[in-house]
Amino acid sequence: MGFPAANTSLKMSGKKKSQAWSFDVILAVIIFVGAFFIFYFLLKPQTENTVDVLRDDAEFIAREILSEASPINVVENGVINETKLEQLVGNYSKLKSRVRVLNDFCIYLEDQRGNVVYLKSGVSGVGSPKINISGVPCK
Repeated sequence: MGFPAANTSLKMSGKKKSQAWSFDVILAVIIFVGAFFIFYFLLKPQTENTVDVLRDDAEFIAREILSEASPINVVENGVINETKLEQLVGNYSKLKSRVRVLNDFCIYLEDQRGNVVYLKSGVSGVGSPKINISGVPCK
């Protein structure tokens, strides 16, 4: 005994509708997840690159301060030349163009205990006034 032909066609057409619906849902989920990841990676701040760039800039500036051939050299034979250091104070835009870095910076001194050594009265460092050293603007 067999099934009537009408019942067979109804069962097959019902399977096609459910298969098409699940394919549409799967495709929509894949598109949604893909769009989410694309926006996440495009809009995510690039903190790792920024940290690496800042570290590279800091190392470059430190090398420039210690290098005798550098225009911002302030160290001679392991001793800070106060005259050269004072020449750097107060003209951040000129200093930044000489150093050739894109990010703001501040050059400051610390004693052996980590306390900030003021270059002169009220001057905590040489560099951008946007940067604070122990709560005091670098100026």
